[in-house]
Amino acid sequence: MPIITVIFVLWLGYSLWRGYQKGFWLTTVDLLAFVCAYIACVIWGANVNDMLGFNGLAMLLGYGLVYLLVVLCIGVLPGWLLRRVIKREHRMARFGAALGAFTGVVSGLAGVWVYQLLLAAMQLGGGVSAPLLVEPAAADRLLQNAAGNLMGSVSRAATASVETDPLTKAIAVQLAEKPAETLADVRALGRSAELEALLQSSRAQAAVEAADSDALAETEEFKAFVGHPAFAATRAQMLTDLPETAAGGTMADSKQADSKLAASVAQLWRKADHLRDDPEVLDLMTDPEIRQMLDEKKLTELLMHPKGRLLVARVMQAPAATEPTDRSEAAADQEVLKKAPLQDAPSYRWVDENGMTHFSDNPPESN
Repeated sequence: MPIITVIFVLWLGYSLWRGYQKGFWLTTVDLLAFVCAYIACVIWGANVNDMLGFNGLAMLLGYGLVYLLVVLCIGVLPGWLLRRVIKREHRMARFGAALGAFTGVVSGLAGVWVYQLLLAAMQLGGGVSAPLLVEPAAADRLLQNAAGNLMGSVSRAATASVETDPLTKAIAVQLAEKPAETLADVRALGRSAELEALLQSSRAQAAVEAADSDALAETEEFKAFVGHPAFAATRAQMLTDLPETAAGGTMADSKQADSKLAASVAQLWRKADHLRDDPEVLDLMTDPEIRQMLDEKKLTELLMHPKGRLLVARVMQAPAATEPTDRSEAAADQEVLKKAPLQDAPSYRWVDENGMTHFSDNPPESN
C-alpha cells in the first residue's frame, strides 16, 4: 500500500482547506513562516542538536524545536494579529486555497525527503525492522523522486552561491536528490579496499605533497577509487558541471575533469594532514566513540554524531597547506627558475668626510 502517497494526499487536502478558510493574506504569512523555518533549520538545527547533545533520531527534536519557534514567531503570532485586521469579505478565499495547495505540495515534498533521509540513516545503522527494508510502492517511489528533484534544485542553487570545491558540491547535490542511495554509497566507499589502497599509496602521497593533481589522477590507486561503483553517481554529477563536459566533451576521456576531481581529493587530503597536530582534532580522534566509528568505518553514524560532525566541520574548514597545481604549470615555473638563476645583490662601501666606513645596497649619494 502506498502509505506515503496517502499521507501526502491527505496533507494536500488539509492545506487546501486551511488556505480556503484563512484566505490569501493569512496563507501568505504561513508560507513565509515555512520558508523561514526551513532556512532556520538548515542554519541552526545542527547547532541546537550539538548544544542539547541530541544524537540519532533524537536530532529530530532539535530541528523540530527550531521549526516550531520560527513558525510561532513569524506565522502564528503575526497571523493572529492580521486576522483581527482583515475583514471576512476581504480574505480572498479562492486565492488562499490555491496558495494553500502550493504550500501543501512544497511542505509535503520536504517532509517526504526528510522521511527518506531518516529511514536511510536508520537502515544503514541497523536500527530498523525488516518491513522498512521493503521496496516502496510505485506511487511512493514517484513521490520520492519528485521530492529529490525539488531538494536537488534547492541544493544546486545553494551551492552555486558558495565557494567550495566541485567534489563537495557534487556530493551535496547527490545527497539532496537521492539521500538513501548517497548514504549507502558513502558507507560502501568508506569500507572499500580501493580507499584503503589510495590512502596507503606512496605515489599518491607524493603527488599530494607536491600539489600535482595530474600525477594523482594518473596513479592506479586513484583510478581504482574513482572507478568504484559507489562513486559513479557522484562522479557523473561532478563531471557534468565541468566546462569541458558542457562544451560537448565526454566525461570518460576528459583528463582535465579527472585532474579537477583529483585536485578536490588532494585538497581534502592536505586539510586532514594539516590538522594532525591540532589539539581539538586530537581530542576528537582519541574520543572512544569516535575512535570506534573510525575503526569500524561507520561513516554514516559518524556524520550523525555531534562530535563526528564537529570533526568533519573542522577538517572542511581547515586551510590546505598548499593549493593544487597542475603539472604543466609546475613544469613551466621550474623552467623559468632554471633560465633565471639567482644573483647576489650588489653592495657598496665608502668612507664619509668624518672617516666613518659605511656599507649599503645602494650607491652613496654624490656631493
